[in-house]
Amino acid sequence: VLAAGRAAGKSARMQKGIRVTLRTALDHGGHWVRLTSGISRKALQVESTATKVSFWDEPQALRFLAAVDGHELEALWLLAIATGMRQGELLGLQWSSISWATNTISVRHSLVETKGVVRRLKEPKTRAGVRLVAVPLLALKALAALHELNGSRGLLAPAVFCAPSPNVGFAVTYQ
Repeated sequence: VLAAGRAAGKSARMQKGIRVTLRTALDHGGHWVRLTSGISRKALQVESTATKVSFWDEPQALRFLAAVDGHELEALWLLAIATGMRQGELLGLQWSSISWATNTISVRHSLVETKGVVRRLKEPKTRAGVRLVAVPLLALKALAALHELNGSRGLLAPAVFCAPSPNVGFAVTYQ
């Protein structure tokens, strides 16, 4: 089963799921599936594919924000640092999701890439993914300035950082 999954080009996540299922079956005495000889628990060990994540400390974040001050994507980077929103959530952000009165963003969908190029809005997989995110005033002011700038350029699309595109679904508005 494991070899067939690798040969079929299954993703690392799918292969991990196969190993976990087989290991669980083996742990339960093989009652769920008949295992052929030669399979051991060691062969079904799940390898961690997690990479170590590092975060900027406050001085590093402030240096970065100072370096991008005035850049057309300053609001995007400021929002990412201030809220911790995921890349797809930021790129799928709609103006209608921003509550200027309560300084919050309602995360209801994210921008995902499918089949390599086509980008589309997708709802979160779980109810926990739909949430209300508090936005610091500094980030809200940057969003308001971006809204005003885009309006003066005639670029007000429903999305904050991306716009609908006939070829790719959504295109990042800025390069």
